[in-house]
Amino acid sequence: MENSRVLIDSPVPPDDLPAVMPGDLVRAWDAATIAAELGLEVDPRATGGITFRGPGGEVTLLFEDVDAQVWIAGLERTTGLDSPHGISVCFRLLGLIELMATAAWMRGLFDIGGPEGPDIHPALFRVAATMPLGRDARFDPREFERRTRPLVGPRMLN
Repeated sequence: MENSRVLIDSPVPPDDLPAVMPGDLVRAWDAATIAAELGLEVDPRATGGITFRGPGGEVTLLFEDVDAQVWIAGLERTTGLDSPHGISVCFRLLGLIELMATAAWMRGLFDIGGPEGPDIHPALFRVAATMPLGRDARFDPREFERRTRPLVGPRMLN
């Protein structure tokens, strides 16, 4: 069966995507969370990935993870993925989520399961909003930690 999902074209490669405001990421987090909580069903023709075009060639990143597809659908409805800004918000949020899931040093800076909803240190949003993404549209974990440490102090980090 042929994949009929849409690929978005980005004229800007991942490592040249613009910085965003921390509040953009907070709103994107909220939109993605609401989409997941509501059980938003992903249209099979929805965005399947993004093709980045730039001087270094072409890179296509596909949204194959079911959770990521739901988050992307929520972001498409609120932020949009029709501009470098929207694409930047999307990949910065996905990059932050990936680090929160894998970086042990970050665990003291957020609590996802609190009774009032997620509690995430503002420094994480600040760094994710401004730090450049890599060519693979991810954050360098060591550089992210280096930029975060001065904003939170050593006692908060594992």
